[in-house]
Amino acid sequence: EDTWNYNQDNLPVNHSMRSIIEASKFIDLEERDNLAILYHMGPYSNLDEKKRGRAIELYPDVKLLHLADLTATTKEDIEEIS
Repeated sequence: EDTWNYNQDNLPVNHSMRSIIEASKFIDLEERDNLAILYHMGPYSNLDEKKRGRAIELYPDVKLLHLADLTATTKEDIEEIS
């Protein structure tokens, strides 16, 4: 059985910020990329909804990444149940 342990050496940030930090090590992220990654959980995160709405106004990609993530997750869940 696999077990998961918390890595105490990691910075204490949420997974969106961790993704931005890790991706930035390999590619140059633009403002739109950072916002899309930050808000990819859509309304299912604890981030400010007004700010997320503003990010979507600035860059529609923010909503598109959330929808892609949601669709991919839903598809995996459906395939696992089948």
